[in-house]
Amino acid sequence: MTGLTRLVIDSYRHKYDYQRSIDRLMLEIEEIDEEMMGLGHRGVEMTEEQAKCPLPMPSTTSPIFSNSKILGLIEKKTEKERQIDALTLALQQADMVKRLSVEDQRLMQEVYHSERSVEDVARDHGYSKRGMYKHINAEIEKIL
Repeated sequence: MTGLTRLVIDSYRHKYDYQRSIDRLMLEIEEIDEEMMGLGHRGVEMTEEQAKCPLPMPSTTSPIFSNSKILGLIEKKTEKERQIDALTLALQQADMVKRLSVEDQRLMQEVYHSERSVEDVARDHGYSKRGMYKHINAEIEKIL
């Protein structure tokens, strides 16, 4: 089995985790963007007297940030975008499985994303456990 075959299989095995991570990182980037635009709702700490007052507290719509704060936010956003790019590449590698025959795609789905034991899946498809893995590896090597 080549390293590229192993990479495709590992990417396929973890593709749902990668997608969840991408979604989480996208939300974090949105929060950073809001903070950069001054829309973060962190609010000003109020004293007890101010909290009891029925009148609204004055607020600013665009707080002034220092340059170091802006640069820090840009750096955080850039790092999260790099992470998204790496995860997207892994998802593209996992999508190579779509080139397999429908039967082999079903086999991969059952092996790596079902609750069934590997032995049961292999037996249902007419393979031994070792034979099934050899078949999967051979089929992936063909599409690479």
